[in-house]
Amino acid sequence: MPTKYINLLTDFGFKRIFADESNKDLLMDFLNSIMYFQGIQILDISYKNTEFVGEYEEDKKIILDLYCISEKGEHFIIEVQRAKQIYFQKRLLFYASRLIQEQGIKDKTWNYNFKGVYSIAILDFEMTQNENILNRYRILNEDTYTPLIEDFGIILIDLRKFDKEEHELTSNFEKWLYLLKNLDKLNHIPLQLRQHLFVKLFDLAKYRALDKEQQKTYMESLKKYNDWQNFLDYAHKEGYEEAVLEFKEVISNIESLLTQEKKRAEEKEKLLEEEHKKLLETAQFLKSLNVDIELIMKKTGLTREEIEKLP
Repeated sequence: MPTKYINLLTDFGFKRIFADESNKDLLMDFLNSIMYFQGIQILDISYKNTEFVGEYEEDKKIILDLYCISEKGEHFIIEVQRAKQIYFQKRLLFYASRLIQEQGIKDKTWNYNFKGVYSIAILDFEMTQNENILNRYRILNEDTYTPLIEDFGIILIDLRKFDKEEHELTSNFEKWLYLLKNLDKLNHIPLQLRQHLFVKLFDLAKYRALDKEQQKTYMESLKKYNDWQNFLDYAHKEGYEEAVLEFKEVISNIESLLTQEKKRAEEKEKLLEEEHKKLLETAQFLKSLNVDIELIMKKTGLTREEIEKLP
């Protein structure tokens, strides 16, 4: 059943809030909350076509979630990534590089002085190994960490790592993360989010504010999102159970090897004890014949103390 507010991580929810020209104030505010960490402030944006086709027919078509340009000419790709994909980081770099190429294709007098390009991915899964929610990547000198190119970057937002409650929100960035993660779970506007732009977002995000066709489209989008989440949860569960079985098998094999090794060690110890017992019997016999202890030690390998204790 639909909740009071739509899920912003669905394709419909994300595009309703951020991809509509009449809501670009929301997109600008969201972008500024991220680009603040890059020292960039956006005063205006224009939406661009999200579909790219290469120069040649065999080039693969690229469809982006959202693509816009700031008033200074900076290019931004924004997308929601719901699951890990092979070569995902390389795909981000490839998409960003296409925006650089596009600038040259459109201007035949281009001298490679491209405007800034930033690829932003909102991740609905944990990808990075560190604790950072916001992860910024640039092309840097490995020794001095100085950037080779100032106005280029890939930004990953690890949404799963964000766990603040509404009363803990301080920055605008945190407020946006909270909405992205929790909007469809709310039934009221939190006190910390009763600002003009966020109130507008809540109004737009009301399920009952959608017309019948929009409600239908949203429910289809939500079903796809939930089906995908269920698939991931199932795959994770299956992977976990398989890993547990493999682990149990490994443990069983190790226990079997240890048991065999223990048995071999016990058998070896028993043989050594029997051999030692025979040596003692030999030494006792030789001692009864008044054979010199030094000679008995040489023949049996026993110590003087062991031989002297014999009756």
